[in-house]
Amino acid sequence: VSMAQQGGPMKEIYSPIQTACLALACFCTLVQFSAMADLTHYSEITAFQFTIAAGVLVWLYTLGMLVIPSIMMMGQSPPNVDLESTLKIGNRIALLFTYTAAIACSSISSDFDDATCKYFACSKVYASCTFAWFAAIALLVAVLDKDTDYLIQAGLSSGGSSEPNPYAPHDEQGANLEEDYHAPPPSADL
Repeated sequence: VSMAQQGGPMKEIYSPIQTACLALACFCTLVQFSAMADLTHYSEITAFQFTIAAGVLVWLYTLGMLVIPSIMMMGQSPPNVDLESTLKIGNRIALLFTYTAAIACSSISSDFDDATCKYFACSKVYASCTFAWFAAIALLVAVLDKDTDYLIQAGLSSGGSSEPNPYAPHDEQGANLEEDYHAPPPSADL
């Protein structure tokens, strides 16, 4: 029985949220760069060129990161790399590229008027920007899922441990009041 069949390291590295976010980012970046590359005059605006380049790079990264769990499910051993660090760093870099592409594309397309839309196909530009934003949100969730400290502090996750949430409200004796906690009413002194 291989480690992949036992749910070994793949289960620890690739959570369902992580896999879903990478799949969504892969699809969104594919639409992002293909819609923008379909424009006739995309090469005239540097922001559009960057949107295409960033989309291709992030699409290749997310596609590669989705192939690894598929290989592991078939009982094959993954490449000899530190997947945990690769996902943490790679997701952050992919988020930076996607977010920057979304900002670049949106800043140019927000100035479009009717004359510009006759020259460029505005619907393709708008679709590319929209899917860049969707990809950025998916990658942000993937980054937050890998760094569960943020989610633990927000009370959204226990970090996979069975220990009580240290950020939950406690009484004077240290008992966890998370289940029966009701916030006090706002003070009238404000």
